[in-house]
Amino acid sequence: MVRLSDFCIVCTPRSGSYYLMEYMCKTFHLAEGNEWFGRNKAVDLSKPLELIQTRLDIDWTVNEDLLSPEDIQNRLNHLQGFPVPFCIKAMPLQFTNTVEQVDLHIDDRIEFAYNILRDFDLVWFQRLDKISHFCFELTAMFCSQPDYPRDREFSTYDEGKRSTPRINSFVATERDFEKYMFREEFTNKVMSHFDAPQIVYEDFVEDQDECIMEVVEWYGLHPDFKKENKRDVMHNPDYTKIFKNYKEIETWFR
Repeated sequence: MVRLSDFCIVCTPRSGSYYLMEYMCKTFHLAEGNEWFGRNKAVDLSKPLELIQTRLDIDWTVNEDLLSPEDIQNRLNHLQGFPVPFCIKAMPLQFTNTVEQVDLHIDDRIEFAYNILRDFDLVWFQRLDKISHFCFELTAMFCSQPDYPRDREFSTYDEGKRSTPRINSFVATERDFEKYMFREEFTNKVMSHFDAPQIVYEDFVEDQDECIMEVVEWYGLHPDFKKENKRDVMHNPDYTKIFKNYKEIETWFR
């Protein structure tokens, strides 16, 4: 069993979850594990909570590089012996998006994700503005492609390096929308089996200390509020100008 002071932020891609995890680690003095169940990159498990990868774009299609069930169990075993409280984040669909698991029935995929998450203290992080979230996710993906101009970096936490894509840079497809909605709905189904505090991104960026009080009260924590725990939030670009078919995108979400 993972200890009660070991947290997992449940989220979907590009939801702003790194902001929350970084803030929680500073406010509650937790070790930072980031995306502990991310891609199957070489990880030295002798180094506590060394990240699989940090702030790297993930291919959310079926991917052989994602963790196998055995890999996931090894990562869980490593966390059980970790000497101090920690915070990681996880995206439930990742658990069963490997080649060997993608053909599982949806109920089996949900059960698999549930069995991984049930021993953590969970915080569910969501974005209410689904159109903005969808556009942000696609923009980050498009900007990570090899043929995208390197002087137009978008997927970065460094305000000084971040550049807004050019006008009419991208076109979203209905397939993009279907994949987005499947991830959202899968996460909702998994989390319907848990009773956990929820934090909304749009509220969190306005007042981190106020939003985190739900987590404080839920788990009986003692926060260490400091100004330096917070970071400036980088606001979204104008997606109506970046996406050629933004009006069409709006119709998909109605």
